[in-house]
Amino acid sequence: MRTVNGGSSWTSTIFSGSYFKSIHFPSSNVGYAVGENRKFIKTINAGLSWTLSIMNIPTNADLNSVYFVSDNEGYVTGSDGVIYHTNSGGVYWEKLQLNSELNDVYFINQSNGFLAGDGGQLLSCNGNVLYKPVSNISVPTTSICNDSTLILSNLSDPSLSFQWLINGVPFSTNFDTSFTFFNPNQSDTISLVSFNGVYYDTLNKIISVQSDLEFVINGGIQSTNICSNQSTNLYVYNSIPGIVYSLTKNGTQVGSTQNGNGNTLTFNSGSITTTSNLCLKGVKSITGCGSNIETWCTTVNIQNPNPATVMAFVQDTICVGTAASIELFASQIGVNYQLFKGATQIGSVQQGNGNNLLFSTPQNLTNTTYFIKGTSALSCVTNFPNMTIIVQNPGVYWTANTFNPEIGEPINLINNSTFPQGVLLGISE
Repeated sequence: MRTVNGGSSWTSTIFSGSYFKSIHFPSSNVGYAVGENRKFIKTINAGLSWTLSIMNIPTNADLNSVYFVSDNEGYVTGSDGVIYHTNSGGVYWEKLQLNSELNDVYFINQSNGFLAGDGGQLLSCNGNVLYKPVSNISVPTTSICNDSTLILSNLSDPSLSFQWLINGVPFSTNFDTSFTFFNPNQSDTISLVSFNGVYYDTLNKIISVQSDLEFVINGGIQSTNICSNQSTNLYVYNSIPGIVYSLTKNGTQVGSTQNGNGNTLTFNSGSITTTSNLCLKGVKSITGCGSNIETWCTTVNIQNPNPATVMAFVQDTICVGTAASIELFASQIGVNYQLFKGATQIGSVQQGNGNNLLFSTPQNLTNTTYFIKGTSALSCVTNFPNMTIIVQNPGVYWTANTFNPEIGEPINLINNSTFPQGVLLGISE
């Protein structure tokens, strides 16, 4: 509250949620007030406006009393039993630790003052007090991703000397600095030591380093060579808790995701009909650190004999009672070929050698259907398309309009022969 007419009227400045305990004006224009949770406000225009800040000390103590002996030099006491001293109008502070909560401070001149504390404690102080520096730093977070750099901002009086430490090991004497963390899953202590030529003050910040986003999938597969329409299992050995695993086949997810649990995870590929690329995928996400994806991939080969193998009869139309030959082109090495008529094997198995193979049929009395079966080393089977041989069995038959003609009577000869796809060569008299 502010009045300029002896209290006849008042104006107010409201700081919502703030409770102030003490106010002091060292001059007509400059004033200070302090309160709970380090609340500190300052005016330089006789209270027309105030600037709210958090007092630049590394504690959450309530501030009980304030007294400035000039516009820039002053004292603040608090619930932490410390008297704070500033020569910079509250920008930087130094301190003197006492034994109990301090409720009030008052100076009769520039150098001599009094403190009142709990239990009726009354203390005097003078300008010969040697104060300790106040170390204070600001960090954007106390939980950081591994392999990340933390910016360390020094809020202390820049006239001091400084030493930064990580887990007790010095690493910088700069005012502001930074540090990159490389050891995941642990807590590190960042320390700032300030020195005013007589006393030291140390402030520690505990930094929690998150686990590393990097990881390795320890993968395996039951078999990389299978027959068409078969499946195989893939394994994640020693799966890592916190990682979500899945299986993809040619880029498409197969089945459901599984969470790492420290044990072996099993994924089934489902039916595979062509050579396919199978990948185990793991996703690790850390709040504030992002996500990382790792994969373990392998190729599954189909071992069935090539279904596009070309074969043909050497002669697709034959006479009754004769054999036929089937030629298979560019046979596959490692594949056994067998000729069949229905369920009956014809002849012996022939091994693929990269060249053409020739299969002979028995004598054929009628149109007959054959097929060749190919079997790979893994007993994968391909039944090649059926092939039918056309068998010709011409029958020669004729008749006449009369078999007892009179002399000079013409005879008409009628040909009743059957010769499907054949050619009539002629009739002898």
